[in-house]
Amino acid sequence: MKMRCVKDDLLKGIQVVQKGVSTKSTLPILSSILFQAENDLKLHTTDLETFVSCSVEGKIIKKGSAGVPARLIGDIVRSLPDAAIDISYDTEKRQINLVCENSFFNIKTLPAEDFPKIVSLEKKAPASTNIEEYVVKNSLFLNIIKQVIRAASRDETRPILTGVLLTLNKDKVKMVATDSYRLAVTEGKLEKEEKKQDKKEKEEAKEEEGKIRVVIPTKALEDVMKISSILENNEVKIGLLENHIVFDLGKAQLISRLIEGQYPNYQQLLPENYQVELPIKREELVGAVKRISLLAQNNSPVRFNLGKNNLSISAVTQEVGEAKEDLKVSYEGEEVKVAFNGQYLLDGLTAVNQEEILIKLLGPLKPGLIKSVGNDEFLYLIMPVRLG
Repeated sequence: MKMRCVKDDLLKGIQVVQKGVSTKSTLPILSSILFQAENDLKLHTTDLETFVSCSVEGKIIKKGSAGVPARLIGDIVRSLPDAAIDISYDTEKRQINLVCENSFFNIKTLPAEDFPKIVSLEKKAPASTNIEEYVVKNSLFLNIIKQVIRAASRDETRPILTGVLLTLNKDKVKMVATDSYRLAVTEGKLEKEEKKQDKKEKEEAKEEEGKIRVVIPTKALEDVMKISSILENNEVKIGLLENHIVFDLGKAQLISRLIEGQYPNYQQLLPENYQVELPIKREELVGAVKRISLLAQNNSPVRFNLGKNNLSISAVTQEVGEAKEDLKVSYEGEEVKVAFNGQYLLDGLTAVNQEEILIKLLGPLKPGLIKSVGNDEFLYLIMPVRLG
């Protein structure tokens, strides 16, 4: 193996694939990056649940492959001057050599054969499943991930809730996450060419709905966000392999194993009617909740006391202190008292993109709902905290 590439290109590729490096395994090869020089340089990593690959532009002089310690090669390349890097592989010593201007490094490697078999992008799902590849605007996809991902559970005793439910068809992309204390649902319309449809085409389009319906590990979606921030790609291509989902991010691909199981029927958790519908400025409410949350320590909740034209937000922590702030609101109904986990409340409020939001309440023991005024693209249901 022998090649030459630009430092910035190589560093960017390493930063991308480091997202797939295992942090728990005792197998050295899972802490390595597979360097694979063919028509171009391809870098691969895996933790056996996720595979990350990235192409790096460069001049390939001799083909070959080797497993290189991920953290070490990243630190070395980051420290090199902004210049061309010559990479070669010494087969006798089983080491990779890096030369950049006056810097020279020899790094011991692991056999490429030890690297787990890479999930093949050519291995299509069975034709009977009729799965296609979908293209989603990157900004839309990342925004949807950000809106729901905090609501996913971190409790491994219920694996299905540690993932995010993704449904995708020709018209829209939708994500759902819940940890049983809160529920986040959001969707976005896909851009497509407008054309007239006859009755048959409309029926076929209806059959297209829900073509992809899978549960994705939250780590995979977090990695998609991180990789996209490095590559600054414009779109994400999404497809299915057997038991895996593929995110094609241009120069990089992330392939993740899916979480098996039946996702809860979240729609039955959403009340049809609410006692209170309170429009309020998002930034104003976020600021107040942040301030009051400073005194909501040791699992103390943030309390809402809604009265005529006034929303009183308060928190009390014994042996620490208490805080209260009043906001003027447009409300003429009966008094309503309810309390929520402060961090869960902030997660929902900050996930809304619009300036004005709608708070819907049913009472002290019923879940509250946060949504944007005028649309249902984002819904955030939060369970109340019982007051003593």
